[in-house]
Amino acid sequence: MPSSKKYTKEQIREYNRKYRQEHLESEKQKQREYYRANREERLKKTAEWKRKVRKQIEEKLGIICVVCKQEKPVQYHNTKFISHENKSPTFILKHIEDFVPMCNVCHRALHHFKTYEKEFAKYLYVGVAK
Repeated sequence: MPSSKKYTKEQIREYNRKYRQEHLESEKQKQREYYRANREERLKKTAEWKRKVRKQIEEKLGIICVVCKQEKPVQYHNTKFISHENKSPTFILKHIEDFVPMCNVCHRALHHFKTYEKEFAKYLYVGVAK
């Protein structure tokens, strides 16, 4: 597209569209190569970051189940009834007051056995973490 000539917006859009189409595959290939070349380092950094954030969460909420008082590997239950999808460690840190530590057994029981709902209620709806 020579710069000495005036172009309409439509001509510019069309030129940009064609350019993107022609160069899309090469850009995707560059991204794939970068990912492959740096995969191990990126995975290592991600794991380190997750450990660091998990430790911050454990310091704020603790590692003892609020129901059975066992010190087991804990999960963090959201007391605001928001779905568990995409609950990254960063999300938990931002909304720390909405989570309580629960062991796997109690957490599963809470979600899958509605008969225990009243029993669990006394543990879950109080401000455990502030």
